[in-house]
Amino acid sequence: MKDEELQHLAKDIRSRDATIKEIADKLTETAEAAEAAASAAHTMDEQRRLLCLEIERLKNALERQIEQSMHKVEFHVNFYLLVL
Repeated sequence: MKDEELQHLAKDIRSRDATIKEIADKLTETAEAAEAAASAAHTMDEQRRLLCLEIERLKNALERQIEQSMHKVEFHVNFYLLVL
């Protein structure tokens, strides 16, 4: 092999190495972005779960409060009817 051919091959290898490094860097960036997106999705899912629990708790508390209010109204209506 001639010296010129060796230099050409070396240049070609360096060029391919640079291309491979560039692709690897882009893949790393993509993987990091995917990890960040997955983490954000996990955080959002956890917040959604906690909010659903809080909504359920508030719903149950409101139902108890309505029931208590209905009993009070019923008591007052019955008392009013007895007084009449």
